[in-house]
Amino acid sequence: MRNRPASGSRFTLDGPIDEITEAVKAIDDAVDLAEVRGQEGRGARAYFQILRQAIPQAWGFERRARRPPPDPANALLSLGYTLLTQNMIAAAEVVGLDPYDGLFHADKHGRPALALDLEEEFRSIIVDSVMLTLINKELLTPDDFRPGPKGGVRLKREALKTFFRQYGKRIHTRVIHPGLDHRLTYQQCFEVQARLLSKVIEGKRKTYAPFLTR
Repeated sequence: MRNRPASGSRFTLDGPIDEITEAVKAIDDAVDLAEVRGQEGRGARAYFQILRQAIPQAWGFERRARRPPPDPANALLSLGYTLLTQNMIAAAEVVGLDPYDGLFHADKHGRPALALDLEEEFRSIIVDSVMLTLINKELLTPDDFRPGPKGGVRLKREALKTFFRQYGKRIHTRVIHPGLDHRLTYQQCFEVQARLLSKVIEGKRKTYAPFLTR
């Protein structure tokens, strides 16, 4: 497979990285939650510009798109984010939080806003990592997808099993939790973060420390 950028391309990472840096700085001066969400969206768009360069052109990824995902790479992201949301719903419920009562994501009927809040810390290190592993190790190819509803694409049955195996392997990978300084699986880290957030909500802690990796 041929990786981006194509021959002759002048794309550099400097622009998107600068955009993310400026978005982070702008959050400090945000006057309300709507402005914070706007800066988050700005940073996300820049991030996906960077991610696009890591995905071979054969996968057809031009931008993050969903409902339905129009290309194989977006299909992998959508599936992975859906699984991760379910993990976060479970983590929130285990510690006694309502996964539908969000802090950052707007509350909408049927939307697990709090689970989506917690999910943001793990999207790239879980789902994006799984997608890139499947692509770069050629565990999946664009031929492993079939047309889906409304013009989208979806994984074939056997390829879906491959995705589930890789996703399961990833969430059971053991890492050092930055706040506890000992090894936990990523899945255990989901619950730890939910518990830390619960303590802030209950007034037992002053600040919430997000899960950060180097």
